[in-house]
Amino acid sequence: MAGYKGILHKLGIASSSGSENIEIDKTLKMTKVNADTGYDKAAFIQHGTRTTALVYGTQTSHLLLRSHNITAGATGVYVIGDHGIITTSALSTGYFTGSHYRVNVGHTVGAARAYYGEVNITATAVLNGNVRCFYADLYIAAGTITGAGKLNGVSVEVAVLAGTTVAQGISGIEVDMRGIKVDVAGETIGIKVTMAGGGNYLDYGMQFSNCFNTATAVLNFDLTQGNVACVILTESGAHTITKAFSFTGTITTLLHFGATGAGIVHGGAAAANVAGYIKVMVGTTAYRIPYLVDSDS
Repeated sequence: MAGYKGILHKLGIASSSGSENIEIDKTLKMTKVNADTGYDKAAFIQHGTRTTALVYGTQTSHLLLRSHNITAGATGVYVIGDHGIITTSALSTGYFTGSHYRVNVGHTVGAARAYYGEVNITATAVLNGNVRCFYADLYIAAGTITGAGKLNGVSVEVAVLAGTTVAQGISGIEVDMRGIKVDVAGETIGIKVTMAGGGNYLDYGMQFSNCFNTATAVLNFDLTQGNVACVILTESGAHTITKAFSFTGTITTLLHFGATGAGIVHGGAAAANVAGYIKVMVGTTAYRIPYLVDSDS
């Protein structure tokens, strides 16, 4: 089989006998597919609803819809696996999505991922730029931006509907750094927010908002797996930190310590009404801050 018929057969849209089971009109719309390849009749390239697609049926073996291997030579070219541009041309209330995948899980599975990507550094390399497994760039060049919509570089939404039972915990974002098995020369950071730079108008490096009464804590450090040199470290260098901590609003208890540990030395006070001390370090010298019994409680 030669020519375009052989190509169609390799694509699975022509039978081995050479008869074409495909009809293509000017809009590149497939109306028939070859039955002996396992496809059901559906649209291949079309305009219409996103629910109309090729139906592959129930798979009992591995299925890879598309695969391509590319070797980049020693040149200055860019190599991009998939590239597309969507441009609006008029006022619209529609949604625009560059890529959308949905995985429906209703049975026992080994794992499920809507998106998965990896960068493998397998040999000695000189990195002239940043290496990222996932990169998102929100770029606002000009114009006046209004409306109720939010601008997010990366947005993660988690929903658990009423009546659902979930046996494990849920994380909106999880960063697992346990794979670092060597002490690298630079710093290893789970989440980094860069705020410095000329003309930077960042208000908050991190913000937690809209907490509910069911929240145990806004920020939790679970350090039960090993010793930690310091929980919160602030460094200003040649600059000045105006306020290390600032509290506003109604606060029932400013600081809460456990009955033991946490730098507490309870009892043994020499001064009257002093119930104990909080141990602090100034430089390399140890001091104690006394605390009194709260007669108002």
